[in-house]
Amino acid sequence: MPKIQVRVIEGEKLVAKDSNGFSDPYVRLSIDRSTYQPPQTKVQQKTLDPKWDEVFEIAFKEEHAFNGHLICDIFDHDKFSSDDSMGCVTVPLRNLKRGQEFEGWFDVGKSLNEASKDATGRLHLVIRAIDFGIEDY
Repeated sequence: MPKIQVRVIEGEKLVAKDSNGFSDPYVRLSIDRSTYQPPQTKVQQKTLDPKWDEVFEIAFKEEHAFNGHLICDIFDHDKFSSDDSMGCVTVPLRNLKRGQEFEGWFDVGKSLNEASKDATGRLHLVIRAIDFGIEDY
């Protein structure tokens, strides 16, 4: 079963979702939103520039290896209501090289729902294909 390793380093200039002008962001990772029990970062309190530096490995079905996408959904944690979508980052898996790290800043875009229409900012990620990807000869 192919796996991907994702290091969620930080975010910057994310959208404010709370009345105090900040958000309590966390990131949920999946492959095409089909990952069973998707991993997520810890919640960072009252910030638009969160620092996570957390590493995750995600196993997924073979059919997603070259046509799938890493989806990084960003949410604002709320204690007394449902969490607010802050947008998402989508990274295609097809161009990843087997075993090599791909590091970059990725713009946050709208999610599948209208709640993230005001999405802003970017995420700093390091991605490594494990057991799949383009062979580098």
